[in-house]
Amino acid sequence: MLSAIRERSKGVVAWVIIVLIIIPFALFGLDQFTSGDKIEFAAKVNGEPVTLADFSRSFDSVKRQYQENFGEMYASLVQEDKLRQQVLDDLVQRNALDQQSIKEGFAVSDAQLMQIIQSQKVFQDKGVFSLSRYEDVLKNNAYSKERFEQSQRQFMLRGQFEDISKSSEIVGASEVLQLSALESQQRELGYLRVDHRPYLAQATVDDAQIKTYYDANLDQFKSSEQVELAYLRLSTDNLMQSITVTNEQLLAYYNDHSDKVQLPEKRNVRHILILSAKDADASVDAAAKVKAEALLAKINKGEDFAKLAEANSQDPGSASRGGELGFFQRGDMVPEFEAAAFSLSKVGDVSTLVKTSYGYHILQLSAIEPAQTPSFEKVRDVLALDLKGELALKEYTQRLEQLKTLTYEQADSLEPAAKALGLTIEKSAAMTREGGEGLLAAQPVIEAAFSTAVLKEKLNSAVIETQAGEAVVLRVTTHHPEHEKTLAEVSEDIRRLLARQAAIALAQVQAQALLSDVQKGNADPALLVKSGIEWQSSEWMARNSDKVLPEVLTAAFKAAKPKEGQSTWVEHRMSTGDTVLIRVSGVRQDAVKIKQIEAELKQAAAQVFADAMVDALGSTVKSKAMVELFLK
Repeated sequence: MLSAIRERSKGVVAWVIIVLIIIPFALFGLDQFTSGDKIEFAAKVNGEPVTLADFSRSFDSVKRQYQENFGEMYASLVQEDKLRQQVLDDLVQRNALDQQSIKEGFAVSDAQLMQIIQSQKVFQDKGVFSLSRYEDVLKNNAYSKERFEQSQRQFMLRGQFEDISKSSEIVGASEVLQLSALESQQRELGYLRVDHRPYLAQATVDDAQIKTYYDANLDQFKSSEQVELAYLRLSTDNLMQSITVTNEQLLAYYNDHSDKVQLPEKRNVRHILILSAKDADASVDAAAKVKAEALLAKINKGEDFAKLAEANSQDPGSASRGGELGFFQRGDMVPEFEAAAFSLSKVGDVSTLVKTSYGYHILQLSAIEPAQTPSFEKVRDVLALDLKGELALKEYTQRLEQLKTLTYEQADSLEPAAKALGLTIEKSAAMTREGGEGLLAAQPVIEAAFSTAVLKEKLNSAVIETQAGEAVVLRVTTHHPEHEKTLAEVSEDIRRLLARQAAIALAQVQAQALLSDVQKGNADPALLVKSGIEWQSSEWMARNSDKVLPEVLTAAFKAAKPKEGQSTWVEHRMSTGDTVLIRVSGVRQDAVKIKQIEAELKQAAAQVFADAMVDALGSTVKSKAMVELFLK
C-alpha cells in the first residue's frame, strides 16, 4: 500500500494531495492541526457547537475523579454510558447558561481576562507571569491559546451570572433563628424497651394463615431472573505462578537492572527550626527570621550546633537530640529542605537559612551513607519477583490477544480457547441483574452476562478486563427466568414472618399497658424491668448524641415539649420490631450554641438555596434551548 502511494504521488495525484492539505490550513490555520482541537461536535445548543474535544476533556476529568474516589470499586459502581450522558447533559446546560448570560448583558473585558490568567501560579515563573510557560502548559494539555482564553471567558461569564442569581436569594433571619434554636436544643430522655423476641414462643401460626398470606402477597414471592456462568480467567498473578526463572536469567537481570536494586544515597543532618507558619503575619515571619539569623551567626562563630539546637530549636521531635533527624533519602523531606541537605559537601558543613512551610531551618551535615548496590544474593528473591512479573505481563499480553481471537472465532464454546491457552473453565453461582460477589460484582461483567448476545444468542462475551492484569470471557450456562415461587417453597419463610408479626403485636400490647401505668404515675419505670423489658435511665442529649440509637433520638425530639414539672411519653415501634416508650422530662437550650449554629446555618442555607436556584435556572434555560445531540 505504501509503495503504491509513493509511486502515484509522483504525478498528478501528488498535486491533488497537496491541494487537499493546503485548503484546510488556509481555512482553519495550522494551529487547529497542531493543537489537537479539531472541530467535531458532541452537540449543538441553539446552533452553537459543544465540541467533541470539550466533551472528551470533561468526561476524562470526571472519570479520573470517580476512579480516584472509588479505586478498585469503580468498575462495579460506575456505569460509563450513564456517566457519559450526565457529562454531556451538564455541558449542554452550561452552554445554554453561557448564551443566556450574554443575552443578559454580562461581559468580561480583555483586561479582566488577562488579570485572572496572569494571577494563576501554574503560568508563573518565580512569582511572575511567563508567556513561554503559559504557552507550554497549554500545549501540553492540547489547548490552543484562543480556545483556552475563550473557555476562561465563558467560565468568568458563568460565574458572574451565577453570583447575581445567588445574591438574589434571601434567607429569612427568623427562619434561621428558629432552625438554630431547634438544632441546639437538648432534651432529657429515658426509655423503656419491650423486646418482642420473648413472645415468639407464644405466637402460633397455622397452615390456613400461611395460605391466606401467600395468596394475598404473590408479588412478594417472585424469584428474580438469574444466570449461571462459565468463564475463563486470564491473569498475570496466575501466569507468575507457572513461570520459573534460572539463576543465569536472574544474574543477567541483576546486571542489566542495577537501578532497580541500588540503595540510594542517604544523609543525616542536625537542624534548628524556628517556626513561622506559611500564612503567618509579616511581623511574625520577620521576627522568626531575625532569631534564626542570630543563631546562624553564633554557629558561624564556632558555637556548638547541637547545644544551640537543644536550647533553641522549635522542632520537639529532634531538639532533645541536638537537632539530629536520622538518615533520610531524596523524597523523604520537603523540597527546600531536601535540596539544602543534599547540597552540603562534607560532614560538618552548615547551610544558610532555609525557608519551608514550617519556618526557618539551619542544617548541619552529620553523616553521608553513599548509594550502594547490594550483592546479588541479598536481592535475588526480589529480583525473581520482578522478573517473573515482567515475563508474566509479556505472556499475558500475548495470550490476551489469543483469547480475544479464539473466543470470537469460536463464539459458541469456551473449550477451544481453554485447551489452546491451558486455562480452566470456571463456574459461577447463580447471579441476578444486581450482580454477585467478587468477579460478579463488576458492572461490565453484569452487563455482559445479561446482554442479548450472551443471554439470548448463547454466544461468548467479549473479553472483559476487570482490572489491570486480569481479563475474563464468559458465557451463560443456565438461565432462570423470573417466576413465582410455590407455596411449598416459601411456607416456612411465611410461617417465620407471621410468627414475628404476632410476637411484635403481643409486645406492643404489653408496651401499651406499661405506657398507661407510667403516664398515670402508677409505676416507677426502673421498677418495671424484667426479662424482655429494660430501662434506659434519663440523660440530657443533643440531636447528634451517640448514646442511644438514632431512631430513638429522632422520636424523642419529635415528642411534644413537657409542661413544667411533668413528662411527655411517646410510643415508638423500632425497625427491629421492639417497642420503646420514651420519656421526655425536660428541654433546654444553650444561647451561645444558638449563636454559633445560627451563623453556620445561615451560610449553609444560603448556599443550598442559591445552588438550587442556579440549578433550576440552568434546567429552565436548557429546556427552552434548541438542542441537537450527536453522541449516542
